[in-house]
Amino acid sequence: MPEIVQWNDIKRDFSDALLVGNGGSIALSDNFSYKSLYGYADKHDLLQKEAAAVFDKFYKKERDFERVLYRLWQADYINERFNVSKDERDKVRTGYTKVRRSLIDAVKDVHPPYKPSENKLWNVGQFISGFKTVFSLNYDLMLYWASQQINENSPNLIKDGFTMKVPRNKNQKTRTFAFSNDISKLREPFGLNDSSTLVFYPHGSLLLYQTKAKRQERKITSSSEDGLLNTITDFWSRNDGNPIFVCEGDSDRKLEAISGSQYLTHVFQEELPRGGKSLAIYGWGMGQQDSHIVKQLAQGQYQKIAMSIHTKNKGPNQLDREMDEYLSKLKQIVSPEHVKFFDSASDGCWKN
Repeated sequence: MPEIVQWNDIKRDFSDALLVGNGGSIALSDNFSYKSLYGYADKHDLLQKEAAAVFDKFYKKERDFERVLYRLWQADYINERFNVSKDERDKVRTGYTKVRRSLIDAVKDVHPPYKPSENKLWNVGQFISGFKTVFSLNYDLMLYWASQQINENSPNLIKDGFTMKVPRNKNQKTRTFAFSNDISKLREPFGLNDSSTLVFYPHGSLLLYQTKAKRQERKITSSSEDGLLNTITDFWSRNDGNPIFVCEGDSDRKLEAISGSQYLTHVFQEELPRGGKSLAIYGWGMGQQDSHIVKQLAQGQYQKIAMSIHTKNKGPNQLDREMDEYLSKLKQIVSPEHVKFFDSASDGCWKN
């Protein structure tokens, strides 16, 4: 079995790029698990009974939204191949759209408020500021809030690239920002800082939206972090736009969604392969639905990878199997001898 080390023992060798998956959000709040999200969506009637039946039939234990979305996409494809009537095909397509939207709404509605999360977020901010580039596959606000905490003491140490203020029309109260792809300028340290950390969202975020008319992309802001969730909810209800939120259940479908956004396309094509020579991964299960991320990372110059592994309540055999599975996927990026595993609960790592 490969050795599982502590983060502090290897962190000096991994300071280029960090990729965070859903395990990072779940470590901060169980609300972000699929079971919790499904429970909320079911309780608040966000799901059609037909969609709920698909969950019960195929994913009653996991309540995996992305896999259900993939099942519905498959059903639509099969219906089309067999010339099923348009009215019947539209029922499946409507179900797909509603499951996708229910996931977006559930993430927003179950989101923990800012204040109770402050202490954990400070540790997260300290952790991510040790990297030059951070990629978050999560949609929630936790990483953003952690960045803002650090920036209160070291202004603009952590940047997300949405730096250009957008003029507001007379009916718009919310301040929004547009993305600047002048990455070399963004990487320049600001003020008294001697470094900078750039944060990107390859699958979007609750913070980001795209207007329907002109497909312009913006980041929503608020005068207070505690009020940001309410601002986002209000903004979505008042404005003609869609959240930039990639949650399709298949890697190819996710790529299609990414191609519909200039920001996501830039992050995917330009930033993922250019994270440097070292890559740390935290809380990412590397499911088949994210194989496009693996393939794009493989286009980069990464020479070594540090992979977190959750060790609690797991025996040696289970840990051995999990690490073997990770190595079989990571070998697309680096050879197995250049992969190190570290305990996700290590001191100095993520929230710890």
